[in-house]
Amino acid sequence: MVMQDVSGIDLNCGCPKPFSTHSGMGAALLSNPDLLCSILVALRTALPPEISVSAKIRLLPTQEETLKLVERIVNTGVNCLTVHCRTRNMRPRERALINRLKEIVEFVEKMGKGTAVIENGDCLSYEDSKRIRAITGAHSTMIATAAEANPTVFSPTPLADVESTLVPSYLRLGKYLDNHWSSTKFCAAQFNGAHIIGTKADTTAMHQQLAKAKGYDDVASVAGQWVGEQDFAEIVQAIESREGRRPIIVEAFRTPNLAASTPSVVVEAEKVENAMADGSDVDDTVKTPQNSHSPDPSVLCAPLGPANDLRVPIPAFISGQDAPTPTPSQNTEVSSFTTCKQD
Repeated sequence: MVMQDVSGIDLNCGCPKPFSTHSGMGAALLSNPDLLCSILVALRTALPPEISVSAKIRLLPTQEETLKLVERIVNTGVNCLTVHCRTRNMRPRERALINRLKEIVEFVEKMGKGTAVIENGDCLSYEDSKRIRAITGAHSTMIATAAEANPTVFSPTPLADVESTLVPSYLRLGKYLDNHWSSTKFCAAQFNGAHIIGTKADTTAMHQQLAKAKGYDDVASVAGQWVGEQDFAEIVQAIESREGRRPIIVEAFRTPNLAASTPSVVVEAEKVENAMADGSDVDDTVKTPQNSHSPDPSVLCAPLGPANDLRVPIPAFISGQDAPTPTPSQNTEVSSFTTCKQD
């Protein structure tokens, strides 16, 4: 159902909250490795190779038990494994056991499957990430709650006072992009900084105003002037200024049926379609990256040749329509995800 819309699927086997574990989900899967691994095998079998499959686990009570589980998970063919360096019964106030991860990383690398290992737990910033990778040898790190509180923690120079600097712009962007108010409200309410620019009393009042707000108009005093288009243009300019970045079609993010309303985009879409029809190469300025989404099911009906960019569907913001989602047959096994129905 979602393979046309995602780049990867992650199985969370680490959540210790009762709302997950009471139904056998989350960290409860750590006690049922047969089910855990069967889910990963089913995902890897059903999904095309460009959609990654990953798993996130917690440490088991002993290192031996952990390594046995890690071995089984890696052998399912997952692309990466995230290890939250706490056991199921540990809570955030308890220090993560990151020193246990080094042996796990070395163990996975010796298996030679090419599986990446990601560290999670007590990683709160860019500098933390460098420190933890040096200690553990992990290929990457995951930041969760710290990024909810301050999305700029991935930067070497994060914002200190996000309430005064980020929240107003975030609200303006939300309204400009017509983001659902409840989503904007929830995310903005998570932001929490060091209160350097504004006082704690000011930020408390702002959060109280957010909590009571029923829509964007109720936070006009926080957002200031509604100049979301200007905020968005600054973001686009920052991205395009980075070396190797391709230009962004700004209108694509806010204009419905763009292909029908923007002639230049229609031309680019036709170039892709014509190239796909005659088998010729597609110019780099219009081809879609290989790892963007699953192939269009209609293309999969044709005999499969060498993998190439031409089998990747045209992005919806260029074609003006969503790619069809494959529906598995009720009479076939999971491999039916890679077939299509002839109408």
